[in-house]
Amino acid sequence: MSDRYFFMVNNGPDDAEDEAQPILEVATTDARGRPVDIWHFFRGETYTGEPVRVVNVPQDREYQILFDAFMIPLVSRSLAGLLRDAAGEDVQLVPTTDPAYWILNVLHVHDAIDRDRSRFMSYPADYPRVDLAGKPMMFTKVVLSPDRISASIFRLVDWSMAIVVSESVCRRVTDAAIPDVVFSPLQVGGRPVA
Repeated sequence: MSDRYFFMVNNGPDDAEDEAQPILEVATTDARGRPVDIWHFFRGETYTGEPVRVVNVPQDREYQILFDAFMIPLVSRSLAGLLRDAAGEDVQLVPTTDPAYWILNVLHVHDAIDRDRSRFMSYPADYPRVDLAGKPMMFTKVVLSPDRISASIFRLVDWSMAIVVSESVCRRVTDAAIPDVVFSPLQVGGRPVA
């Protein structure tokens, strides 16, 4: 695998007068009205249902990547094609009810955070949500363990909102000059961020 990894996020406004990017809403039902477990898209599982309903779709322009309020990534057709070509079986592109956007379903979740080198605050052990108690709440520094990575795009155990991509995926998108997508370098092992 790669020796460099990056967070993949969407770009903020270009200048202070721009409004923040719109937030699409991924509905909790599919195109036929059947329930969709939105947390499914954070567990690295293949989705097999109908197209997922999205609402509040921006009409001003097509964005290349947007996140809903729960941080589910929605990507344009062009970015979807690039990610499918660059990441192959590591991603699934789930159709939505808006033909301009696909849900990027990342199919790997790696326990790759080097907790000894990373800096983070954890939820208290007695936190009311037992599923979060003792897990990272906020990072000031993320360091990955390279021996725990086997995919070109993945989410992280205990911090599944983040999407991590390899240098080859980053380069593919960057070389195509896709707007709205930003890559932030991560430290891997003992090497500092380059």
